[in-house]
Amino acid sequence: MWIIFFAALRIYRNINTGYAQIVLKAIGWNERHKTFADLPVVDAQSFRFYPAFFEKHYWLQEDIPTLNVSDIPQLKTYFSRLIEIKSNNLSLAIKRLNRCLIREDEEDSILDACMALETLLSDGKTEIQHKLALRMAALASLSPNSKIRGKLMFRAIKDVYEYRSAVIHGNNKVNKKREIISEGGENIPALAVAIDCLRMALGVLIEHPEYLEPTKIDEELILQRLT
Repeated sequence: MWIIFFAALRIYRNINTGYAQIVLKAIGWNERHKTFADLPVVDAQSFRFYPAFFEKHYWLQEDIPTLNVSDIPQLKTYFSRLIEIKSNNLSLAIKRLNRCLIREDEEDSILDACMALETLLSDGKTEIQHKLALRMAALASLSPNSKIRGKLMFRAIKDVYEYRSAVIHGNNKVNKKREIISEGGENIPALAVAIDCLRMALGVLIEHPEYLEPTKIDEELILQRLT
């Protein structure tokens, strides 16, 4: 359940987050045979489910991101819908989202992000990269917060996949593909673009679960506009 919560948090806010321990308090049940006086039954488990740079005194910085009370309703909506929507593809994609944001190696992260996009938007047939670019551009039209739209989204996904391909094939141009030149001439990490696109896609699909069937994106968001 906490995996879904952190996925919802990451979709809602582009922040670095994670957890190192989970504390469980038994309410109405007890798996132990013995208890001590009236002390509650509490179990704690340790994890390392956070970015590696957190261990370099990340918590001492002054601008640690926080949530406001006004953020809770939308975060609750995302969390609830991630639980309610019965989609194996959505479940796999949020696992990839969580993983790509705690990887120590950037190249592992870009592979996770792209696999999540393929899980959500690929129909398993030919021309995967081209279809993903078209479908992402279509989904962006439904997102009020997407900074990349239309042709820019189409081009961004193509650039992300050029970086992914260079990583997979051990291309000596990996470093050249690591950044994307924005419309304003700014160099932006391809990984950051991939993660933003993935967060946007997940946010839209939570609001419009009918498009978890990728062919409906083609039929209703792309082809209908041509008629």
